[in-house]
Amino acid sequence: HAEAHALPYAEDFFDAAISIDSYHYYGADEAYFPYTYSKLVKPGGQFGIVVPGLTREFEKGYPDTLESLWIPEMFTFHSKDWWRHLWEKTKIAEITVCYEMEKPKEIWQ
Repeated sequence: HAEAHALPYAEDFFDAAISIDSYHYYGADEAYFPYTYSKLVKPGGQFGIVVPGLTREFEKGYPDTLESLWIPEMFTFHSKDWWRHLWEKTKIAEITVCYEMEKPKEIWQ
């Protein structure tokens, strides 16, 4: 385990960086990608994240149908469009793929 804002690697250490099921906890801070995550990867390298998310952002809090399931950590869940916008506005990375899982409900069966 490591603190995501103080990873023990030099700048440009990796050819690629992949985060599965954790990036949403620290990467929703708009400063994290440009000032921390992007610096770990060599120029021309690749980034990838896989996170739980929403099909669309909630306008006014979470829906009543999620009341019994909702926990505070879920406030870090966002839509793919939200993540795309967060990364695109840095102008550091070119987004080549950004999609939702096909048949996501199957993972809960």
